[in-house]
Amino acid sequence: MKRIIHPSNFIECTGIVIDRFAETAFHASLPNGKECVAFVEKKQAPLRDLLKPGDRVRLTLCPADMDRARVDALLEDEPRTK
Repeated sequence: MKRIIHPSNFIECTGIVIDRFAETAFHASLPNGKECVAFVEKKQAPLRDLLKPGDRVRLTLCPADMDRARVDALLEDEPRTK
């Protein structure tokens, strides 16, 4: 029986794209230093063409499997001030 996890239990964080290894899958680095496999959903198809190594992205992780994540958005770099 498959366990259903309520959406409020998902973890949102930022990550950095390391490399692409499939059409919709990327290796990403999490803020704690771990790496995960980040997938882009079909409805986010334009996003997968924009992603490249070094990009900051918003990720959603399931607490049951922290090795997989969903890419929700590409984060723009914040303007730097002196």
